[in-house]
Amino acid sequence: MEIGVILVTGRSPFDKTSKTAKNARTGFGESHSPDDFVRWDLLGRSVLARMVDLLKAAGIKVISVVNEDQHDRNHSKIEPWEKTLKDYVHSGVRHTLVISARRYIEIDITKLILFHRQTSSTVTNVAGESGPLGVTVIDSKCAVGEDSPLSSRLPAFAACSSTYDYDGYVNNLSSVAEYRELVLRTLAGKCAIRPLAQEIKANVWVAPDARIHSSVRLVAPAYVGAHTRIRAGALLAGTSVERDSEIDCGTVADSCSVLPHTYIGPGLHVSQSVVNGSRLLHLKHGLDMDLGETGLLGPKRNEKSYSLLGSIGAFVQSAFHGEPQSDAPTPSQAAASLERAQ
Repeated sequence: MEIGVILVTGRSPFDKTSKTAKNARTGFGESHSPDDFVRWDLLGRSVLARMVDLLKAAGIKVISVVNEDQHDRNHSKIEPWEKTLKDYVHSGVRHTLVISARRYIEIDITKLILFHRQTSSTVTNVAGESGPLGVTVIDSKCAVGEDSPLSSRLPAFAACSSTYDYDGYVNNLSSVAEYRELVLRTLAGKCAIRPLAQEIKANVWVAPDARIHSSVRLVAPAYVGAHTRIRAGALLAGTSVERDSEIDCGTVADSCSVLPHTYIGPGLHVSQSVVNGSRLLHLKHGLDMDLGETGLLGPKRNEKSYSLLGSIGAFVQSAFHGEPQSDAPTPSQAAASLERAQ
């Protein structure tokens, strides 16, 4: 077996020495760790899952995902990625790629492995303009024949390592803005990721089981994910709405990303934001707000549960108070705007 891949989430040994990984945070959305963004859905599938898909498409059959943060909790002398590497050795894997899953890159694995073999190096590190990219090829034999942990010997490999220069696209996925940038790049067809939907017109993608009212306007680029409902009069422009979400009547979503299971109320105007349940992260103004108490945003309601509750309520009304009045007042849902920060 020639090649195995270890995708490292959490703090990889290469991120620990990378200035880019440490300093990329902007201070906006600090409640999210870099691991969050790689697990967020991006046009139908998480970036982490898409990385696995790309590796499989390159012919890689042995792929493991390990969490380096688990090492701190277990207080183990050997790090999870190293344990996996030793398992690979016993399985006959010759070369192992250890890849930090905190960033998105589109590297040609075949060319990288060929370069590693031609240089006869024990270790090959991938670097871009900003420095190390957390992608390393290691001869699996490095994991055997020594008592000390491999992680403690990584600095010693520097003398016999080579550097593979990568000049392609890199997204560090260390901020909400970088997540949004990758969404836009994908919608524009400028990277290897493709939306999990049908392109109904140029740069407008809709999943087959999405429910969209005939009066809804979709302005490219736009994406509507699986099991998502867009109600009458809504307008989506430059916006992605992930699976199992709902945009209510008359709402305008301009240059936004709406994460899964999110409900946005009627008559709103949301722009330049990432919306996750009741959380709104405004990209232009750097605001991170939880609007759950306002009722404007929130986790998508379970329509079956609400239907059942409505039926029970109607039965109780009929049994104890007679038939409901047809002209009974209903709670007002006046149009509101989330575009107040100018």
